[in-house]
Amino acid sequence: MLQFTLSGKHAKNLVKALENINEDAVFKFDRDGLSVSVSDTFRNRLLEIHLPADFFSVYSCEGSIDLGIIISRLREVTKTLKAKDEVTGSFDAEEPNFLVLVANGIRRRVRLVNTDLLKSPPPMIYDDFIYTVEVPAASVNDFLKAASTFHTVDVSVVKDSFTVTSQEGEEEVSMQFQADDVSLSLEMSDSLTTHGITDLTKGLSTIADTVTIRGGPTIPIAFGWSWGASSQLTCYVTRWE
Repeated sequence: MLQFTLSGKHAKNLVKALENINEDAVFKFDRDGLSVSVSDTFRNRLLEIHLPADFFSVYSCEGSIDLGIIISRLREVTKTLKAKDEVTGSFDAEEPNFLVLVANGIRRRVRLVNTDLLKSPPPMIYDDFIYTVEVPAASVNDFLKAASTFHTVDVSVVKDSFTVTSQEGEEEVSMQFQADDVSLSLEMSDSLTTHGITDLTKGLSTIADTVTIRGGPTIPIAFGWSWGASSQLTCYVTRWE
């Protein structure tokens, strides 16, 4: 048996974050909360979400429950929600093909997908990040909007600064943070990597407050942020060779 209640704001963010990566996902519920890991078809971006039990206003889960969900079916529920609204969900093993959602007095039975048909990507585990930097989410969003017509982004990290640049021909958009202005930790040598602007824009669609960025010259770049109450989201974006 599973029961939960989530605010309209967070339910909409959850759907937005996931539908920018793929059209379906396996939702893993247990007594500790909800975890979802999803990647795009080409594994250029991978999003890991963990919402602890105390992130929900009501949460109860007996054992471990994996639900295969088509994200668009959730959007049909969340698209009319306001931030102050709530959505309540329940799942009963006696009716294993449906997740029941109730919002604003409307009850919807969402048909589930066999989880054997959906493949959750393996977790991204790296211990060779050579830098960590914390920057305001607003600055990242502003940069992505300004560079939306470009194709790639160069991320350069040296001892004293963190620089992100997008350039095509003679046109360029960039932002730079000095080590004294942000929390920048650099181990080993400098780093320069290139990533797809579309992968970044879609992967970071719900960033908030402060974004922790980690990376290195030979591994995907990782962006971490929170929606509050110990929630944790991490998006990995691969390098362009």
